[in-house]
Amino acid sequence: MLFKRQMNRIRSSSIGWSPEKSLWDELLRVSKNLSWRKIKLDSSSAHRVPKQIGVYLICACHPYEAVKGLKAYTVLYTGQVKSEDRGLRTRFLEHIKKPNAKLKLYLNCYYPDVHFWFAHVNDSTQINELEALLVETFNPPCNSIGAPGSSALVARLGSPKVIGLTANAI
Repeated sequence: MLFKRQMNRIRSSSIGWSPEKSLWDELLRVSKNLSWRKIKLDSSSAHRVPKQIGVYLICACHPYEAVKGLKAYTVLYTGQVKSEDRGLRTRFLEHIKKPNAKLKLYLNCYYPDVHFWFAHVNDSTQINELEALLVETFNPPCNSIGAPGSSALVARLGSPKVIGLTANAI
């Protein structure tokens, strides 16, 4: 049902936060019992990340005070962990040691003001829905799968054909 809902939704904005209030309301409803924590995305902070299942965001603040005093954060990446064997801590360290190419580009620009926000999720059946909502709501640039309607349509074109007209009419 979640994917059907996502496929029927046309995003108003393909970059950054969604302007759809109903989506934010849904995220609030689904995540209302979560307790989010934030730590610096730095290997020395790994001991502060639990080995539990949950969802997470990697967020960065712009590298300069372009607007004096503005601390505007952008969600760069969102993810999930559904196995305690892997856990949030393992995923945290993976992002530090071997970030994907897009994330590495952003980390090089925004370091040192990058944070790992995480929340333990008690019910593992909610994790997929929560991550999908986070991706759809924030449309982070470093995820390989974007929000529905945010990526270009890929198609293959064949030989041109005239449809409904004669070749002389063109």
